[in-house]
Amino acid sequence: MILIVGFLLFFVFGLILRTGKANWMVSGYSMLPEEEKEKLDIKKMYKTTGNLLIFTGLAFLVDYLISKYIHFPYEHLILVVIIVIIVFGNLIYINTGNRFTKK
Repeated sequence: MILIVGFLLFFVFGLILRTGKANWMVSGYSMLPEEEKEKLDIKKMYKTTGNLLIFTGLAFLVDYLISKYIHFPYEHLILVVIIVIIVFGNLIYINTGNRFTKK
């Protein structure tokens, strides 16, 4: 049950963020001065962060399906490994290069 709740929360918040109507969800953006905000491509930032949340939610769904239909030891360890890969992969993607600066 908790895996379904996790899936729904991450997936729905990811979809909301991808629409661009939830700038309060992006940490630190509201605290930036206006000249710094103008330098950032916030739509790319929303899309990337929304994708991170959606993929994390899908990892919860995959773990739920695995635990419901295929029973084997350490099935929840797969969820942890997938989430770590998603998060660290996204952190590397975000922090390498100037991906969110306007050109």
